Amino acid sequence: MTPIVREIIDVLNRRRTRATYGAVGELLRVPARSVSRWLGERRPEASWVVAKKTLRPTGYADGQLHPDLPGSGVITTGAELRRLLDTLAAR
Repeated sequence: MTPIVREIIDVLNRRRTRATYGAVGELLRVPARSVSRWLGERRPEASWVVAKKTLRPTGYADGQLHPDLPGSGVITTGAELRRLLDTLAAR
């Protein structure tokens, strides 16, 4: 896992915020459909990255989801995700 992917997952976990595969892909400059490969194994920490249509991570079993996932906010653009990362890095 690359440092930027680790940072994305860490920030989404700390903020209890979802981001779509499209937003993460836009930030990483990869197609949304390939983002899952960048996230590594399915686990609660990576379940914050979700499909835009379902707002759930694709292919995850219920036991692999973070318990705080339902009802959390959703980031839908790479620019919005970049702002979140930059805001937290400035602290």
